[in-house]
Amino acid sequence: MMVITHGYKPSIRLDVVAFVVSFAATFVLIGTHFFEAILPYYLVVMWTLLSIYLAYVTKRLLGIGAIFEAMALSLALATSQVIASIYDFYKIPGDETNVVLNFYTLALLTWAYFWPAAYYAYCALEREQAKGVVLVRPAPYGI
Repeated sequence: MMVITHGYKPSIRLDVVAFVVSFAATFVLIGTHFFEAILPYYLVVMWTLLSIYLAYVTKRLLGIGAIFEAMALSLALATSQVIASIYDFYKIPGDETNVVLNFYTLALLTWAYFWPAAYYAYCALEREQAKGVVLVRPAPYGI
């Protein structure tokens, strides 16, 4: 998304470093016990930051007239934010015994909807950029 919204394409070296650092950080956050108390709050904050960025992407979609993609991404964004917020903070009544309507069913449905919505939003921005419309401002100093 950063390529299409900001013209930012990281180097392969930066991609590898980001992957390794994020993998190690995930292992520390999930695999150790000293982050258990703050982990739910951290995950909600990270998802909220992603939601803010995706709200910006939605604004860009509306700006180019891709209303369907903007609404689909908005719905995906709202439902995903709800799922992220209830994961560690609220219990769904009967969640332990109900096989069909439990948290994980809702979460998987939400995430299964989120990724195609994000993909089609990206494609709409990419199509508009291919038309020659300037969607991206060049990064300063080649960053």
